[in-house]
Amino acid sequence: MYILLKYIVKEFHMKNLLKIFGIIAIVVTIGLSFTACDNGNGSNGNKTPNIASFGGTWNASGGRSIVFSGNTFNYKVNSTTQYSGTFSVSGSTITFNESSLGTASGKFSLSGNTLTLSNHTWDSSVNGTYTKDSGGGGNNTEDIYIAGQSYNDTAYHEVAAVWKNGVEQILDNTRSTANSVYVSGNDVYVAGTVDTIVSPRATLWKNGIAQTLSNNRSLAYAVFVSGSDVYVAGYASEGGVGSLPLFRATLWKNGIAQTLTTTGSMAYSVYVSGTDVYVAGVNNDGRATLWKNGVAQTLNSSSLSYGYSVYVSGSDVYVAGAVYSDIEDYKTGRATLWKNGTAQTLSDWYSIAYSVYVSGTDVYVAGGERNDSYETLLFGTLWKNDTKQTLSTIGSGAGRSVYVSGTDVYVTNEDYGRYWKNGNRENLNVSSTITSGHALSIFVVPKN
Repeated sequence: MYILLKYIVKEFHMKNLLKIFGIIAIVVTIGLSFTACDNGNGSNGNKTPNIASFGGTWNASGGRSIVFSGNTFNYKVNSTTQYSGTFSVSGSTITFNESSLGTASGKFSLSGNTLTLSNHTWDSSVNGTYTKDSGGGGNNTEDIYIAGQSYNDTAYHEVAAVWKNGVEQILDNTRSTANSVYVSGNDVYVAGTVDTIVSPRATLWKNGIAQTLSNNRSLAYAVFVSGSDVYVAGYASEGGVGSLPLFRATLWKNGIAQTLTTTGSMAYSVYVSGTDVYVAGVNNDGRATLWKNGVAQTLNSSSLSYGYSVYVSGSDVYVAGAVYSDIEDYKTGRATLWKNGTAQTLSDWYSIAYSVYVSGTDVYVAGGERNDSYETLLFGTLWKNDTKQTLSTIGSGAGRSVYVSGTDVYVTNEDYGRYWKNGNRENLNVSSTITSGHALSIFVVPKN
């Protein structure tokens, strides 16, 4: 149990410690002023653009973006806030208000989904042509749901959120996270955790209404719906306040808990196929484990390993995770895919596999891998049938969840509020002006 708890901290808490306690950013509000080029006959006609005309996310080259929400703006470079404040529109001038740095003059032109800024005298990096983001996806053929974390700028902590086609819904304003989303009919289910004064509690939201799954210290990592039954995988402790918690892999079915082991263990994923229920996780010895209808199968018996995701296609059972050759060095982790219990190593470098999805004969695995320059940073990575595609060019965190809809492949980015669709980055609209959020799970629903 000591080994398991030790590497829970190393694998999970080391990567999320700053997230758990929040990052207090001192954001300087910047005053900028741009003068519009408008001959009265352009795309704007004789009408002055109002504040609503700018609403949304505008992206430019070099990782630059400006997010307008209401009367606020947030200018970012590579998802990091550079300037933020309020803005107003009067006549042909847009003014970004900043109390300490004053204003800078420039010009703007706004035509449909194109915004051009020029002659900016205070910071020339702002100049250029911006294209309006689709706002987190969604079109006339599909709805895109993403679960993850936004940020409470007032309380300085992260909060559980779900996005539908880019529209953010905060699920809880206390410290919380949304780890998994599943859509069945008109109902949207989200599994996650809400921190209470005493300890975190596994939580299931149905259409935004929260249900606490355990009164003890617990976490919920995955949700799956089969017919009228709702399954949630995670872990719960029977330890009371002040005692060392003994986490046990737990499966909740319609709110009723089933403990999968009597010793320390954790469950990260659940999949239902017919009458069979599969759960992936890790056992007391720190070994990747697959439970089928409550019966455990150890996937790796020789070293520290984790099973993070399970997917069933026909008679084949796939589990994505990681295997560590040295329990003292997390960089020895290798992304691994098990098919019917047989392991396949996906990378020769430090890497991890978080999610697996099967579509027809194609097997997709999302995760992260280091590169030649950064041995400790993970780059978003997608493996399709053994072929690797690197999704990010900077160490921006692993791909956390993969979903395939028709010919489109979606991968979420764990360290930022964005995802990739067919390799192209899409940003979510995040209400925070401090961080860009985290996209942890995705579910795509074709429209009728």
